[in-house]
Amino acid sequence: MSLDIIQRICTKSGCYATNVRQKALPPAQQSSDYRTFYGQERPLLILHSLGCARDSADVQAEQWDNPNGQAIAHACVDARDGKTRQTLPWDFRGWHAGQAGNNVAIGVEMAESLSIRYIGRTDRFEILDRNKARANCETAYNGAVELFAYLCQMFGVDPLAKREINGKLFPEVLGHCEWNRIRGVSGHTDPEHYWTQLGMPYTMDTFRQAVKAKLEQEQADGPIYRIQVGAFRNRAYAEAYLARVQEHFPDAYIKSSDE
Repeated sequence: MSLDIIQRICTKSGCYATNVRQKALPPAQQSSDYRTFYGQERPLLILHSLGCARDSADVQAEQWDNPNGQAIAHACVDARDGKTRQTLPWDFRGWHAGQAGNNVAIGVEMAESLSIRYIGRTDRFEILDRNKARANCETAYNGAVELFAYLCQMFGVDPLAKREINGKLFPEVLGHCEWNRIRGVSGHTDPEHYWTQLGMPYTMDTFRQAVKAKLEQEQADGPIYRIQVGAFRNRAYAEAYLARVQEHFPDAYIKSSDE
């Protein structure tokens, strides 16, 4: 499987509209939550799974793309083809891990198999077709490994490193379950509840190791090619040009020569 990111930016979502408003303001006037996310050196990367029997990332994007939605991650990995549907620009603050998590992390959801059925409002489910469910799980897992390797490379994140936030150590790549467990918050056992109940040999430790291995493989395969479309001495000119570029390429960003 090779990385394939399909743009499904949810421009109708309340989260997207809020980011557009916040980015139009000078930093001093931005909400502290959004200023924190925009101003950080590099984000944490949080892996989620949907917690419902929905294998299509396209369907999930449609669910998120409405002005009344209360949650949205930056991307969803499809359980059928392993491809990523990117639903927010990476530099937008998402709504996926509570206020504290949203302030410091990019969030990615994995879609789950239609061959399971959740039991009430719990994280327990019945397995309707074990082989199909496990195949869907493996597809989404491998797609997420590809995506996280890409994001680690883009943002300079070490998948095996830890970082101190408010006196607590967090892996730079972590699951939603780990984020809440370290913070002492109950709820949200994803994605490990999904893997465990299907009997998959996956944990967040195996996921981080797989992302690290993928990064090392890509580095060994040859050079990385970057595309530059402008160079400026004046930061304001650079930001104005970036805004024009992002109309067509939302992932474009500024990198200073002293970084």
